[in-house]
Amino acid sequence: MTLISLKSCEDRGELPASLGENPEDAAAAAELYSLVRKAVAHLPHDERQIVERYYFGEKTIESSAEEVGIERTSASRLHMKAIATLGRTLRHVMKKTNPGKSA
Repeated sequence: MTLISLKSCEDRGELPASLGENPEDAAAAAELYSLVRKAVAHLPHDERQIVERYYFGEKTIESSAEEVGIERTSASRLHMKAIATLGRTLRHVMKKTNPGKSA
């Protein structure tokens, strides 16, 4: 498993190389990245704060919880809820974008 810092890639204005080995893959990865960022922006405030800090701010769940002013267990629940919501949202978008393919 490879962990990729979305924050450092975003700061440099690029996608991780492992997401785009060729121009077509890079374009697809850029589109997916954009969809994820848009979906995150539509999360409820507390969920969005945890997700943005964790995935884009290179923070731990513990430090994200502290910054938001909630307990770690609450942050973990918000994180799980946000990931479930993002999964449903992205599957829905992918079905609309590619109606013949299952997401």
